[in-house]
Amino acid sequence: MSDSSTAAALREISRLVVQLSAQLRYDLASPNLAPSGAQKVLLLLNQQALPVPRIADICSTSRQNIQILVNGLFAAGHAQTRPNPRHKRSPLIELTPAGQAVAESLAEEESGWMERMSRNFSARELATALEVLQKLRGAVEPSPRSAQTKPDPSPDVVATDYELPVSLL
Repeated sequence: MSDSSTAAALREISRLVVQLSAQLRYDLASPNLAPSGAQKVLLLLNQQALPVPRIADICSTSRQNIQILVNGLFAAGHAQTRPNPRHKRSPLIELTPAGQAVAESLAEEESGWMERMSRNFSARELATALEVLQKLRGAVEPSPRSAQTKPDPSPDVVATDYELPVSLL
């Protein structure tokens, strides 16, 4: 494959990944929540209570953006605060029982979507696709701009690996 056809193939892969992600977010959109942002926050908080700065770090977005989403979760009765023993001015955000129910429903919907989609492919095809996408991800080097603007993770919460549903990536 020539360099230009390789670049064209990579552009097409990128386009298809974006389309797939958008379709999944659309298919799983909850009428009670903002389509993806609030869902991402809900699913993160379903794993562990976190302060707004840490949620922003994980989601690679601003604290202000996360605060807007969290305020919406508060208004819907899906989240509440509790004191953060590591930082007095940055409370932990946790889900209410209603928020947990919504998060669990979202996770179940996504699992069903993935199950339905997986029927269209063999295990070998999916393994190959995964391998190629992992290699592509590994080849991406942060730009100097992103390295300058990406804040260090908040020190007020112990670092934890979070397993984000595919629809939120």
